[in-house]
Amino acid sequence: MFNIKQFGAIGDGIHDDTAAVKAAIDACRAEGGGMVVVPPGQYSCTPLELFSYVNLHLEPGSVLLASPEVENYHINNTSAASSRAGLIRAVNAKSFSITGTGTIHCQGMKFMDETRPRVGDPGTLDYVATRTRQKEKFRAMDHGVEDGPAQELERPGNPLQFMQCENVTLRDIVILDSPNWTIHFHGSNNIVISGMTIKNNILIPNSDGIHFQNCSNVRVSDCYIECGDDSFAFTGYGPEGSLTENVLVTNCTLISRSSAIRVGYGKSDMKNMLFNNIIIRNSNRGIGVFQRDAGAMENIVFSNIVIETRLHTGHWWGHGEPIHVSSVKHNSAEGYGTLKQIRFSNILAKGEAGMLVYGCPDSVIEDVVFDNVRFDVLQSKLADRYGGNIDLRPIDDIEFGVFEHHECGLYAENVRGLKVHNFQLHWEGAPASYFQHGIEVKDCEDVVVDGFAGKAPQQSETSLAFHADRSRGVTVRNSDDVGQDIVTV
Repeated sequence: MFNIKQFGAIGDGIHDDTAAVKAAIDACRAEGGGMVVVPPGQYSCTPLELFSYVNLHLEPGSVLLASPEVENYHINNTSAASSRAGLIRAVNAKSFSITGTGTIHCQGMKFMDETRPRVGDPGTLDYVATRTRQKEKFRAMDHGVEDGPAQELERPGNPLQFMQCENVTLRDIVILDSPNWTIHFHGSNNIVISGMTIKNNILIPNSDGIHFQNCSNVRVSDCYIECGDDSFAFTGYGPEGSLTENVLVTNCTLISRSSAIRVGYGKSDMKNMLFNNIIIRNSNRGIGVFQRDAGAMENIVFSNIVIETRLHTGHWWGHGEPIHVSSVKHNSAEGYGTLKQIRFSNILAKGEAGMLVYGCPDSVIEDVVFDNVRFDVLQSKLADRYGGNIDLRPIDDIEFGVFEHHECGLYAENVRGLKVHNFQLHWEGAPASYFQHGIEVKDCEDVVVDGFAGKAPQQSETSLAFHADRSRGVTVRNSDDVGQDIVTV
């Protein structure tokens, strides 16, 4: 055991304790491994590196306090939204861990201007005035930053970044106020994360909870994550032949300003992923599965999940969908990928926008199942400013990033093999006028709707409980309460 105070750490939150912490880590490494102990106190630090066989243990009452000065984070060009380093990094290391019930405080709001909202991504502002339902009033702000995101200043990189690592354990620690993706794993294998709390300021854009790029054999359990971007993100950005597979996520509570769970992006294959026993609250989008590049995505299961989503003000990706599945092209050079065998079972959802399964003729989504789903569509005070648009960002043709489109309880386009079993759809009050049907399938094939209980959102001849447009092999059964309010064209 290597106590950082024995190496000169003061722990008053004022003095820079980086040298003492580094000395303890180096001594532990020189002995072939062991435990670096951080006792109670506040230890101000600049970037640190971990190595194989080192356990960084944060005792109760201990705080690693990240420097609030951006110049203290050297340039390394490996972080997501910054060219600078973060606080703790490991590269090509194995069998190391960060444990204990202490805290890593990243001081993320020191790198934000919370008086100004971020106005938009490059390239998006030119088309919203013509493509969205609200035209030039799309996402107009009434005052301040409202739901955010706030305008970022220059900021550090990912506070915790692990690249090409193996046998990594993160257990019980608390991470606060990240300025960027909080934890970033890249090209790593055999990861265990348990009992962690991540609580970021939800005004901070890109402050994802845990982001896995091309990682395999991942087990995450019993975590609470609140952040201003995706709570969990699994992406396939990596070299040719890299893979994301064998992922288990369970017993977590998530709050997000983008997708609480995001799967997809990147050309690498992604498969064999299970998400179970999860609560998603107050999020902009619940579950997002995105095929955007060449590669295969398959065998992804979401079960026993409670979802609450709503529309939020400001420039966030997503439009309040509890579930979003889409397959379109993002990178012209890489072409289209495939997306198939996606399951949603035992879902209780409340949201202010409809569920979406959106493929394209060049990448038809295959074999999607909704089983035992209840969806309550809620009224939204932001419907006029934000509602009635589909958000597919990022996408190769930016004009279709966000565009006007009617909504449904469940809307599916270019899907082959859609199965909807025991789907309950309820409308709260009078739905917004842009809600057109209960369930609609368009350009779909081999559709089975069995045990649908739901009504049309509007009292008009053009609003139906179920509508099939240009679709083949459509079967609707055991849906007596829908009555004759079913039309296939």
